[in-house]
Formats: sequence, structure tokens, C-alpha cells
Amino acid sequence: MRRAVGHGKRIAGPPRNRLAARVEGLYPGKVAYKWLCFDADGVLFDYDRAEKEALEGALTRVGQRLEPELHALYRQVNQELWSAWQQGRITTDELKTVRFEHFLAKAGIRARPDSFAQCYLNALARAHHLCPGCKPALKALRRRYRLAVVTNGLSSVQQARLTGSGLMPWFEVVVISEEIGVAKPARAFFEQALHRMGQPKRDKVLVVGDSWEADIAGAAACGLHTCWFNPQGLPLPKGPTVQRVVQSWAELRQWLMNEAPRA
Repeated sequence: MRRAVGHGKRIAGPPRNRLAARVEGLYPGKVAYKWLCFDADGVLFDYDRAEKEALEGALTRVGQRLEPELHALYRQVNQELWSAWQQGRITTDELKTVRFEHFLAKAGIRARPDSFAQCYLNALARAHHLCPGCKPALKALRRRYRLAVVTNGLSSVQQARLTGSGLMPWFEVVVISEEIGVAKPARAFFEQALHRMGQPKRDKVLVVGDSWEADIAGAAACGLHTCWFNPQGLPLPKGPTVQRVVQSWAELRQWLMNEAPRA
């Protein structure tokens, strides 16, 4: 799924560096984490590309083209329904079809929502495009840290994408919201992740995520350290202290592996 990743306008050029320095300066010294926990969509996987491919495929099956207006409408409906699910206002089964019922109705497209949903989800499960630099960075990080995935999503989709990308064997723990019946930012989600990790000390766990509300605020409320994956260069929202802000996997790797920046 795709969540809101932050608030405000994009930071371009030097201001983004000042933002990173400001956050990093709060926590000087050597990185000493034992566990790294990664969100899936927007951190491991290029969700925007996957969503576009899946929606385009589903629309083609019903004789429609993916126009920018349709894509924007789907994103609006999808975000509203995912938020409702995270807040417990709809069930997982409802989420799987209701968002497509709403989308098709608003778009004026005559199609069966359940068939459209299945076509979309099947295509999404096959779309395991990784974010730039993800795989080489993880290959290096796994030599020093224990790795976990902490994701809000549907089990069939996330399991297939982790397997198809070849990343699954690298993660000791995989926590998917549908499988445990609770979603980020709920404290119970992170408590379940900690349980599966063997209850490590909380200051030895770093959560890397692109959603300020679900990943950063949620993890911080549970006493975990956080790194905001912020490729868009958005300004730092109000809320909990974050240990680091990065805009790329290269930057994350340099920090966690104590590597010098590459020219």
C-alpha cells in the first residue's frame, strides 16, 4: 500500500542537507544498533511504479486506459480506504474490494469490483521493483545487522514481492499487518515485531520508514529509534525526535556502515 509520507513542500538543494545535519547532530557518536526494521512500500519497493503497472493492467482488462485523472482518483480512494482500515473502521476483507467499488463507481466504469480487485492484486504481487540502491545496501547491512520487515499490507502481495525480489532470505523477521490483525502506527504492531525479534533492547532497534505517522511516530511511541526515508526532501514534520533523515539507500548505507561518502 501507499501512505502519506510527510507534510509540506519539497526541500530542494542545500536546505535538505541542513535538515539532515540538524537531525544527525542530535545523536552524535557511533551507530550501535542490533536490528534494522524496514518498511516495505516506499523503502524496499518502488510502490509508485508497482501501483501504476497494476492499475494499468486492471483497467486494460476492462477496456480502459490509465489516464492521469483516473490514477489520481484511484490514489485518493485508496488512501481514504487504507486510512479507514488502519483506524479499524473497515475489515481487511472489505478493504480488498470496497476501494475498487468506490473507484469504479466514481470513475463511471462498468466492471465487477471483485474481478477488478483480483486482477489488480495479482499484478501488484508480481511487481517487485526495488528502490534504487536497495539490494546492494541490504547485502552490505546484513553482514553487520539483523534485518526485519515491518509493513502494512496484504499478506499475499507482500510475501510474493519479498520472494520474487530475492530479498526474503535476508530477513529474519517479517511482520505483515494483515497476518497479525493490527497495523502501524498501533503500538501493538511494534510490540508484536519486538516479540518476534526476541525482545531486544529498544534503543538497539532502528525502524526505517517513509511514512511519518505510521513508521516514525508509531515506532517512536513504542520507544524505538527511527530513520525517516525521505527521498522527496520534505520538511521535517512536528512530532517525535527522529534519529536520522536520509534521502537514498546510499545515504542510509553510508551512515549505518560508517562509510565515507562516495564522490
